[in-house]
Amino acid sequence: MSPRVHYTRAAERDLHGIARYTQETWGVEQRETYLALLEETCEQILPTRVRFAREVPHRPGLRRWRVESHDVYFREVEGGIEIVRILHVRMFPSRHI
Repeated sequence: MSPRVHYTRAAERDLHGIARYTQETWGVEQRETYLALLEETCEQILPTRVRFAREVPHRPGLRRWRVESHDVYFREVEGGIEIVRILHVRMFPSRHI
């Protein structure tokens, strides 16, 4: 059985914002492509490669994984992982996490 992935409400809002921005800037096709990449990373890559993710300084248990222009912030929880936030690389995690 593969680890379960849970998204916080903040992470879900992040995905909606990324979708809206991507569609407005680059169109529907690019939105679908980019969201598929983010989803694949969260649902398949992270659960199997947690140990390769970078630790977030001064945030015990929090890790990050770069996906093109975004960092996925997550932590291990019982039975899987929790996606905490998905932030653009120019955003300061200390202000948003």
